[in-house]
Amino acid sequence: MKIKSAFLSAIITSFIITGCGGDSNSSSTASDLTILKNVTVIDGTNGNPIIDASIIIKDNKIEAIQASSESIDKNATVIDMTGKYVLPGFIDAHIHLAGDEETGDGEQLLDNIFKGGVTTVRDMAGNGTALKTIKTAAESSLVSRPKVYFSALLGGREFLKNDPRVAPTAGSSTIGEVPWMKFYDTDTNVEELVREAKEFGVTGLKFYADISNELLIAATEEAEKQGLETWAHAALFTATPRDVAISGVNSMSHTDMLALTDLETLPKYIDVAEFFMMGGELGNADPNGAENLELYQTLIANDVVLEPTISPFVAREQGVEKAIRYAKSAYENGVMIGVGTDNDGTVLSEMKLLMENLGMSESEVIIAATANNAKSLGMESSIGTVEVGKVADLVVVSKNPLLNIDNLSTVTHVIKEGKIHEISN
Repeated sequence: MKIKSAFLSAIITSFIITGCGGDSNSSSTASDLTILKNVTVIDGTNGNPIIDASIIIKDNKIEAIQASSESIDKNATVIDMTGKYVLPGFIDAHIHLAGDEETGDGEQLLDNIFKGGVTTVRDMAGNGTALKTIKTAAESSLVSRPKVYFSALLGGREFLKNDPRVAPTAGSSTIGEVPWMKFYDTDTNVEELVREAKEFGVTGLKFYADISNELLIAATEEAEKQGLETWAHAALFTATPRDVAISGVNSMSHTDMLALTDLETLPKYIDVAEFFMMGGELGNADPNGAENLELYQTLIANDVVLEPTISPFVAREQGVEKAIRYAKSAYENGVMIGVGTDNDGTVLSEMKLLMENLGMSESEVIIAATANNAKSLGMESSIGTVEVGKVADLVVVSKNPLLNIDNLSTVTHVIKEGKIHEISN
């Protein structure tokens, strides 16, 4: 839950692109059109790139994608982007912006990653008061920061009272008794828990630890009734990876936990947390054994996105091989892979790790960081691909990332809900 200072890199100036006499977008009316002309579109659907295209943006959405040779509205603002490539804006599906009540580090992190083409983030547990402030400050399309969606953390009473990360995250609030961080046990009124979390402004529930299968099912069912998404660690101690896969959550995080699929029951997290976090072996399931092959099929059938989060294992120099081994097996068996940094590295560096260690292609990791992550958020109908009708969250690069994924570092523009931000390197 702590911001990693190494990720807060040197500031690169970002500003809204302007036309003659001022900001061409700030005075726009609902009828104005912006056209990105002469681009190659990599739309995130696994289709072939659309060469020499024009993307027509009206208000905050993509109105049309057409050949650049076709006629265009003479009153439109036309931006010639010859030689450039347009992709969906990237999503970091696993980030922590507020390890305490301060907002500065989280806001600086958002400033930095926006310059790399990240237009949306999913915060997977932090101080709710700070997160609401950070989210509100980033909402405007004119602000050069990704949009923020955050979670309410659910955990067992013993876990929340004893985990050393919880107290600073709770800040001046009472641990386990605020809408964004709740004790969850058999005494909990689940309907009230979900309602309070939703009223506070969270997008989803994050199941962390010391949660049984029965409690998991009860909360996922109630969340669906009330319109919240559900996200979970791959094992919840006592709920097993198989339980999580069956439960109906949108996504599962941390592939090292798939080593536990050979265990029918799991201990409470508080009893094994230190041992497990230090690389101790609680389970040793074969990544391609019967238990995991069955798990993969369940994940596929239930449309669950699996986030390996390789970067934090690399940063800690612990559990790397394990996390990779299970992630690779899941990918090779058809499981949908997502991209989350957990505050270590960047979305691009995580994508490169997935390519190098899982064998994913450039196109596949782009889809993982866009369309698949949008699915994790429950927002696949509005973001994640470059398609007509979707929100115009886009990134423009000067070199072809399908030839070399490092070309994603050549960002020239980031488009947030139709507003064009020019990135100066």
